[in-house]
Amino acid sequence: LVGKYNDIIEHIDQIDAIIEEKSVGWPVSRIAKTDLSVLRIAIYEIIYDKDVALKVAMKEAVRIIGEYGTDKSSSFVNGVLGSVVEDENIEKCEKSERVIESTKRAEDASK
Repeated sequence: LVGKYNDIIEHIDQIDAIIEEKSVGWPVSRIAKTDLSVLRIAIYEIIYDKDVALKVAMKEAVRIIGEYGTDKSSSFVNGVLGSVVEDENIEKCEKSERVIESTKRAEDASK
C-alpha cells in the first residue's frame, strides 16, 4: 500500500488534471474529500496500475464511495470514472500522451 500511495502522490498533478477535465464544473477544490480520494485512487489504477482491470477499479470505487460518501457521491464518481474509461485516448501506461495533454490544458487554464 505504501508503494501505491507514493505512486499516486507522484502522479497527483496528472490525476487531478483528469478529474478537473472530466468533472465539468467541479474543480478539485470543490469536490468532497471522500469523493476526491476515491477518484484519485481509481484513476491511478485505471491509468497506471497494470495489475488492476478497468472495470474492477470502477466497481470498487463506486462500492467504496457508496458506503462512505453522500447520497450523490456514487453517481458523481461513477460518471467521472465512466468518462475516463470511455475516453478513447486513455492508455494504461506510464505518462500516456493523454495524461500529458490533460496536464497541459489544466496548467493553461489556471494561468
